[in-house]
Amino acid sequence: EHILRHIEELDNKHISMALTATAKRARGDRLAGSLFTCASEVLQTRAQAAMSTNRTSDFTARTLSMISAAYARSTDDVLQQSSHLRIFRTVSMLLKRIPPEHFGTRSLGLLARSFSQAKL
Repeated sequence: EHILRHIEELDNKHISMALTATAKRARGDRLAGSLFTCASEVLQTRAQAAMSTNRTSDFTARTLSMISAAYARSTDDVLQQSSHLRIFRTVSMLLKRIPPEHFGTRSLGLLARSFSQAKL
């Protein structure tokens, strides 16, 4: 519970790391599921705010790649189909605003694999 109460204090990079760590375990582990859901909600809120204010600098190419990978690995039981679609749309819109030179090989590989595995 302590972690869940303070997740909003974390930066996007660390929240995306929490998503990645809990994506596969969220179905069978209640704490992992709660952390995944809470982190998802925080990131979704931040992403929507970034889009509406045109301030996308808080989301790096690497962070967006990690977020995409976490959602692609999660099961349909963890998030409903509409939630998967919404986060991938948001990530796609944020990705369009990041200059191409900010993408490394690892980020591009994660993105390609994530979007191909996504349960959309």
